[in-house]
Formats: sequence, structure tokens, C-alpha cells
Amino acid sequence: MRHAIGHMLAGFILCLGCGGAKAQEPELNPSCPRDNESGPLAPGVRCIGRLTERYAFSVTFPALPRDPAVRAIIAREAAANERRLRDEAGELWSRRAATGDRPPRLGWEQDWAVAVERPEMLVLFGGTQNYWGGAHGGLAYDVLLFDRRAHRRILLRELFTNARAGARAIQIPFCRALLAQVRERRQSPQERIECPAASDSPFVASGAAGGPSGAR
Repeated sequence: MRHAIGHMLAGFILCLGCGGAKAQEPELNPSCPRDNESGPLAPGVRCIGRLTERYAFSVTFPALPRDPAVRAIIAREAAANERRLRDEAGELWSRRAATGDRPPRLGWEQDWAVAVERPEMLVLFGGTQNYWGGAHGGLAYDVLLFDRRAHRRILLRELFTNARAGARAIQIPFCRALLAQVRERRQSPQERIECPAASDSPFVASGAAGGPSGAR
């Protein structure tokens, strides 16, 4: 995701579930209104986006023709995140008005992709680049676990018949893997960390075909 100065483009490319309206299947747009040089969307990718003088907002996700409820979840969260970005941009412009300085354009750029697709479950992994002002932007990750049989979003602990035992089962290997990565990236074999709760981290469910779903 390369950031550059883009052209102003107003209006949502897609609006799902706005004002309680029934979600509509979006048109495939030739490009997403981003403050960068991303170019055309890949086939089968949908976009919710708005590029204004004050902020650049975009969310891309797979078309998911079998799972309209997942598209509706992404659309609702996108609307809430855009409201936060718009409010923050408005406050920033108000603060800068007194000094006459032009504020930077804030940004939220999120991309969802299918990580696991099985008859009973759909797992999407999302990466977000955001900029709320200041010297540097931020990077965040999220996971959406969707139960196709119950037609609802689920939490990691719901993958286990015993949630407490499941949490214990993944906590130790999770901490070991996290510590190994930290030591490798920092080139510090004696590095110590305070391991967060696995249940609070973005996990991607996985599993061999025909076998039980696990989590990694």
C-alpha cells in the first residue's frame, strides 16, 4: 500500500446496510478511492471508500456471494470506523483553524482476505494501515470468524466445546511461538516478553481437510 497524494473524490462507492436499509450487492468498481496509487481492484474484490480533503477511507473485501451476512458485518464496521475518522479529522481541522496551518489528511486503509473457507466456517484476515496525525501511522490486524451454519460471527473460544480448556491449550504454544519470533526479529536470544492472552490476539483458524479446525 503506497501512499501518495490522490485526487479528491466524494461519495461512497458502496453503501451496505446504510440507515437500516437492506444490503445491496455492490457494483465492481474499476478503482478504490484511496490516497495512493493502488490501481484497479482485483477481480472479485469489493470496495467501500471515500476520499475527501480531510481524510481518505477505504475497505476492500472479497465479494463472498454465499455470505451476505459477512458483507453486512464488514459494511457496519466500515461505517463505524469512517465516523471515527471523520470526527477526528473534524476536530483536527478545528484545532488548526486558529493557527492557519493546513492539517494533514488522515487515513484508514483496510484490506480483508479469505484465510480459510470450509463448509461450516469462513475466516477472514484483515490488515489496516491508519493515520491519525503525528509523525507515523499505525498498523493493526483483525480476524473475522463466521459460523456458516449459525449464520453469525463467533469468537475464538466458541471453537472449543470447553472454552476454558481450549484457552489453556493454545496459550502455551502461542507464547512460545511469539517469544521465538520476537527473539529472531530483534536478534536477542535472551529477550523476555510479557505474553498477552491468546484470546485477545487475532488468530486464524486452520485445520487439515476432513479434520477438526484448530487455531494458530
